[in-house]
Amino acid sequence: AAPASWSLSATLAASDRIELEISVPGLDPANVGEIRFFSDDMQVDSDRPQRTEPVEGLADAFRLVLARPDFAPKSPARLSGLLHRPGGWPGLDAPFAEVSLPWPDGTFPHPDEP
Repeated sequence: AAPASWSLSATLAASDRIELEISVPGLDPANVGEIRFFSDDMQVDSDRPQRTEPVEGLADAFRLVLARPDFAPKSPARLSGLLHRPGGWPGLDAPFAEVSLPWPDGTFPHPDEP
């Protein structure tokens, strides 16, 4: 699992795009290398390209821009899955980190709402 020192937030940037911001103490965002996110509930299309970019003004943060497929769940409560970095993560002895975070209130309609 990702350490408690990590900070994560997700934004639905468009109906077909998710932006996942991650702050990892000890990681240089300019040299993160290839990072991939694998959703565990089909919210992210892992076969499509994923882009990593630094977050301006935050020394240890990067943003993953992810493709959201048409078949994704309509009102998910959380975004969860695995982050993979071939070189491993600072403070972890593994190339994978399990993450789970709630979607901000109002991102998706409640299942009982129209």
